Amino acid sequence: MVDRYIIFENGYPWLADELLNRPLFKRDIATKWWDRMHAVDQGNYYRLLVDNPPEMSGFKRFVTCGLAEVGYNPRVAMVSEWRRVSPYSKDVVITQIKIGLETDDDIITQWFHGDDVLKLVGAASNFDEMVLAIRCIEGAFEVDQEARNYVKRVVGSIDC
Repeated sequence: MVDRYIIFENGYPWLADELLNRPLFKRDIATKWWDRMHAVDQGNYYRLLVDNPPEMSGFKRFVTCGLAEVGYNPRVAMVSEWRRVSPYSKDVVITQIKIGLETDDDIITQWFHGDDVLKLVGAASNFDEMVLAIRCIEGAFEVDQEARNYVKRVVGSIDC
């Protein structure tokens, strides 16, 4: 298996070979960007965490985000870090997908309706099938026979 991690931002999934820690910028601190980041691998559930982030008042947060929109978004002396918080659970993936579907603007549902997306992830009996389900959600069924077979087995058709 090439893809080792399923990463979620605001419930939107994607596949990655590794979890990268990254430096933070002022806007990241203002929006607490890391709170929306989750990941799983075959045995673990991870959260992106920041140690002792500074608190920002509503006005300071507003100004910081506004300045970032026009290009002023300096790096701060903090780094986000992926940390294991519990064992892998299919329920974490389903919960994150549901969060993403609540605000989806044709990203998760580009090829499938929300109910079918939940069927695809719900039918995964192990982590490798969960990765396959995420690949299907990303459109792999259009070019990959294994993904196409999974969709046909779970959803019954590929009429989008």
